Amino acid sequence: MTLTLLDEAVAGGARLHKACELLSITTRTVERWRLLNGGDDQRAGPRASPSHMLTQSERRAVLDVANSREFRDKSPRQIVPTLADRGQYVASESTFYRVLHQEDQMQHRARSRPRSSRKPKEHVARAPNQVWCWDITYLRSSVRGAFYYLKYRPGYPRKPFESIDAARAWVSGFVAWYNSEHLHSAIRYVTPDTRHAQRDAGILAARHQLYQAACARTPRRWTGETRNWAPIRTVPLNPTSMEASYSN
Repeated sequence: MTLTLLDEAVAGGARLHKACELLSITTRTVERWRLLNGGDDQRAGPRASPSHMLTQSERRAVLDVANSREFRDKSPRQIVPTLADRGQYVASESTFYRVLHQEDQMQHRARSRPRSSRKPKEHVARAPNQVWCWDITYLRSSVRGAFYYLKYRPGYPRKPFESIDAARAWVSGFVAWYNSEHLHSAIRYVTPDTRHAQRDAGILAARHQLYQAACARTPRRWTGETRNWAPIRTVPLNPTSMEASYSN
């Protein structure tokens, strides 16, 4: 099969050495295979599956969770902490991403469109109420070209708002969601209300214990320490680097 693919590539105008590079082989290797009675790829490949790989039932569980009604619009970054707070460990965040990539399910999972804008200046908060900010998102009205103004969130309405009162009603729900339900990435995926009330330490400690137990069950799946669930002490707004957004 490998030599057939190479022949088709060369016939289509590709250079043999470039095609070989894509397959991680050399032209001399191809020549050697051709001398072996016109043989094909002689690499044996793995003789057994890794002992620590996901079982079919474990893989199915990952997909079932990710595609459930509750989580089908959420990324693994939101799914994994939510499960951890229920005492459930299905798989690591990276495993969720890997399985979803393999199943071609990593398109934008939320109904809203990803936003793109110029990044504002960084500010750092080390205690509640040290940093306040404002943001604007355009809310479509039923009148063409007329907008109301606010912030952005997953689940953003597709239809225009009929009135400013309708927009305000939606905003009220948005504020409650953002503060009480939204798991914020910059504070180890706890809600802003939880962090503001300083209840995050107990939640993160419980997640750490859950991960330690999961590691003890299948230690070969962990190449180092388990996920860092230590509370975030310094919270930057619009961080200039990934390290800044996760400082302790």
